[in-house]
Amino acid sequence: VPPSWAVQIAVCESGLNPKAINEKDTDGLPAFGLYQFKEKTFEQFGGKDIWNWKEQTRITMLMLSNNGWRHWPTCTKRFPSET
Repeated sequence: VPPSWAVQIAVCESGLNPKAINEKDTDGLPAFGLYQFKEKTFEQFGGKDIWNWKEQTRITMLMLSNNGWRHWPTCTKRFPSET
């Protein structure tokens, strides 16, 4: 997975702000950090500290290597050539 994909997602989701909070995402749940993780998803992929940008990036790369962009539908629309 190209690291540029993670950067593109972070730009799209949070404007590269590791402290970003979306109190009510499209599903009504809050999302956090660079990649706008839901707490449950973050924990399912082994995350412990949702505010740790390095941990978020590691999990993002893992998710991208397994399932592509489907976890970030807004960014998929913005970067269709990368899907």
